[in-house]
Amino acid sequence: MNKIDYVVRPARPEDVAAIKRVARETWAATYDGLIFPEVQDNFVNEGYSPEELNYSISREGIDFWFRVAETTGDRPEIVGFAEIYKRPALAPDAELARIYLLPSWQKKGIGNALFENLLQTIRALRPGLRPPRLRLSVATENKQAIRFYEQRGFRFEKDFEANLPGQKLALQNYVLEI
Repeated sequence: MNKIDYVVRPARPEDVAAIKRVARETWAATYDGLIFPEVQDNFVNEGYSPEELNYSISREGIDFWFRVAETTGDRPEIVGFAEIYKRPALAPDAELARIYLLPSWQKKGIGNALFENLLQTIRALRPGLRPPRLRLSVATENKQAIRFYEQRGFRFEKDFEANLPGQKLALQNYVLEI
C-alpha cells in the first residue's frame, strides 16, 4: 500500500468551497437511506454556507476549532474536515460538531489524525478554558461512525430522536472525558 501524504491544518476562508464539496459527497454516502435527499441538501446548504463556515473559521481558538485534512503534492485536495466548538447550551463541555472524510479516503488513518489534532488542541487549553468533556450526536444507524467514536474512548450516554422535515431520525449522544 502506498504511503498517503497529507497534512492536518486549521481551516482557512479559501477552503470553504472544498469543505462544502466534501460535506455534500460525504452526507450523500453517509445518510443514503437515512435522511431524505432534499433534507440533506437543505442541511448542507445551510450548515455549510459560506457565512456559517467563515464564522466558524473566524472564531478559531476562541470557541471553535476547525481542521481540514489536505493531500500534499502537485494537486493538493481537501479530503476531510472536523470541527469542535463550545456551544453555550453544553457549557462547560464542547461538541464534536462534525467530522467527515470523502468515502475514498476513509479507513486510512486520516479521520483519526483529524480527531487527535483537535483533541490535543483542546487538551492544551489552559484550565478554565479547557472543556471537561467532549460530546457528540450520531445517527443510530451510522455504525461505522459509532465504532470510530467508541474506539477513541467515547461512551454512550442516551438515545433520542430528531424531528427532521418529513421524518424522524434516531440519534445517540456520546461523551468523552477530556
